[in-house]
Amino acid sequence: GGLLRNSPTAENLDTFKKIKFQGRRTRRQVRRESWQKCLSGINSYTQEAKVWNMVQRIAGKQVHTLPLINTQGDTLEDQANFLGAHFERVSSSSHYTDTFQKYRTRIEKQKLEHKCTRYEAYNQAFSLAELRTSLNSCSTSAPGSDRVVYEMLKNLPIETRETLLCLYNDIWFSGTIPTSWK
Repeated sequence: GGLLRNSPTAENLDTFKKIKFQGRRTRRQVRRESWQKCLSGINSYTQEAKVWNMVQRIAGKQVHTLPLINTQGDTLEDQANFLGAHFERVSSSSHYTDTFQKYRTRIEKQKLEHKCTRYEAYNQAFSLAELRTSLNSCSTSAPGSDRVVYEMLKNLPIETRETLLCLYNDIWFSGTIPTSWK
């Protein structure tokens, strides 16, 4: 491109066209070989995720894969144990400085005071408007083990909705969730 621009002669134009043709032919050949290599790597044992990643790449989308962990074990349990040991090692307090460990020990011995004397919005009772907003934001779903769907709660009469709100506020302030809800 630069030589042709600087010296636009017939000879340079021919050279440019030949190089451009060779470039196109090389790209086509590389694409063809890559496609053949891609197809030859697929058989009835190929994992679906690998095939899907190939399709995504062909479509021009970037595929981000996580690097594999090289462990001695091949089973999921071996890999899980390896990860567990790794995270135990990196999160161990043995990595903390002496100064930090002393500070941590001192702070952890302090008793926490859970009583809040200040007015905090998150410590107040739920309002009927908040209950209505929460119920309206719920999507339609299958009933749980209690066989109650959100649509039923959304359409409760106002008196029943107020009773439900009192129940929720009692649970909120007591901090005790009914065992049947767990």
